[in-house]
Amino acid sequence: MRKDSTYYALDLSRPALEENMRQLVPSYRIGHRYEFVQCFALWGTFDDAYSWAKKIVDKPRWFCSLGSQFGNDHFDDAVAFLSKWAQIMRPEDRMLIGMDGHEDKEEIWRSYHDPQGLFEEFIRNGYAHSNTVLGSSWYRDEDWDIRGVMQDDPLMHRWVIRAKRDVIDASLGLAFEPGDEIDCYEAFKYGPAVMHRQFAQAGLEVVATWKAPSALICKYHPVRTTRRW
Repeated sequence: MRKDSTYYALDLSRPALEENMRQLVPSYRIGHRYEFVQCFALWGTFDDAYSWAKKIVDKPRWFCSLGSQFGNDHFDDAVAFLSKWAQIMRPEDRMLIGMDGHEDKEEIWRSYHDPQGLFEEFIRNGYAHSNTVLGSSWYRDEDWDIRGVMQDDPLMHRWVIRAKRDVIDASLGLAFEPGDEIDCYEAFKYGPAVMHRQFAQAGLEVVATWKAPSALICKYHPVRTTRRW
């Protein structure tokens, strides 16, 4: 459409942002990759992005979250999160929100429990990295079991790590006994009917929905509405 646009990519990982920006920014050796799109990296959290977004007022804004982030929570909490963003949307602003609505429990289970155990490794790596973030080696692989849990109402998969022995870190004020558990990485599976209810209660109206050809993964296009349900 040849419209001047600005793309802001948000991530907690600065190295990931820098690597991806290197692929997007203009290069005088290979020519300009994009003529009408400027790309910038936002290093921070959703709260940071919310604060930054309120300062962008010179052009219409699209808030894009394509990987089951918005809406991925217990229903009332998901509505509260969506409502927060809806409140800063103007009539010309739009959202594009993705959500996984799979209902087949066996298929959901297989997607998180691959034969190579890569997803479990991903979870363990996250906790191991928390040692660097917190400045103390409170987490050690050998102290914890990890398992997946399927839940019916609402349908979701979550990971749980369970202490195998006493885990104590006085510097952080942490004390776990054998059997203590930490829930992490909750993945809710909401279909279109539930997502439409979320959007409506958050003050948003869905004007279009697109479903993936081979799976119940949908993209929703909500806009702000003055109606309340």
